[in-house]
Amino acid sequence: MILRALSDDDYFLHRRADTFKGRPMLYEARKYFADYKDHPAVAETQRILYDTRDIGGIMFQGVLYAEELPGTSITHNITNPYWFEHKIELAEYMQLLGRFYTEANVAGFFEQQHDFYHGAISEARSYINDSVTAVMEDYFGKENAAYHMYILPISIYGWGFSATAPSAEGDIQYGIISPVEDIDWDGYTDGRTTFGFGGAEAKAHYRELVVHEFTHSFITDLLEHEDFKKQIAQYDTLYTHMLDEAMQENGYGDWWGFVNEHLVRLGHIRVAEMYDAAEAAALRKTDVQEYKFVLLPDAEERIKQYEQNRDMYKTIDSFLPVLIDQFGEFSKDMIDERLEVE
Repeated sequence: MILRALSDDDYFLHRRADTFKGRPMLYEARKYFADYKDHPAVAETQRILYDTRDIGGIMFQGVLYAEELPGTSITHNITNPYWFEHKIELAEYMQLLGRFYTEANVAGFFEQQHDFYHGAISEARSYINDSVTAVMEDYFGKENAAYHMYILPISIYGWGFSATAPSAEGDIQYGIISPVEDIDWDGYTDGRTTFGFGGAEAKAHYRELVVHEFTHSFITDLLEHEDFKKQIAQYDTLYTHMLDEAMQENGYGDWWGFVNEHLVRLGHIRVAEMYDAAEAAALRKTDVQEYKFVLLPDAEERIKQYEQNRDMYKTIDSFLPVLIDQFGEFSKDMIDERLEVE
């Protein structure tokens, strides 16, 4: 995110001027690293973002296959389809990141901003219910080795990302989240007590991002397998112009992306239902009315078959084909009619 902040070509971050202080680490990074705007790591980051046509999730996934900077070695088996095909490119990119980390003294920046980063971590942690991961594992019938939440203080949007790194003990899951809101800061005063990861909208922010991003780890990896891709593609004629427009607003650009999000949002609603019905209701309302996942009510009825027959369906893996085949019951007109109502 520091490298993106330095680029004049970043499609998203360049929309905030160097004088913008609502995300203090964006402002501070641009000052601290001003002499490194032309570092090759800046341009290469933009090239990869353009090549992947992604807002950042694929890049985060790639970096998490490697050891922590300033180390650069790839330490995990690469399973992501893009990076599996670009292993050499990832290794070279990590070397470039290591150079930037050392040459620009990134460690010095983090030390300088120690109070902010630790304050932001503490603020975010206060909203997290660690017990939700146990509920998720029980619901989906699968376990992961560990769960980590990372924060992105430099992000200017409400983005959330999911990433997975395989290990000998099992998969390590990452939820990567943006601040909740801008903060009021004059650019000088120390002793800040708010860091952008709290506020009136915080509960909804973490509800939508944390449970949602970890739910990806139980579903998305499976949907990337060729047999699931083929099954999903059977129904791609349902991706109407209206549905595409609605999904573009959410950052999803094709039928597979819609189906993936539809199933993940279904999963996080049902998981929430297991521990907090009010939270599930809030998720349901937002996903259907605001984000336009208008087929979720039908999917919720169908997934109850899974919940009521766990002797038959040990894990969500075995029920995903049933949920995908449900698309055969919909028509383009039905989808457009629901979108018009919502």
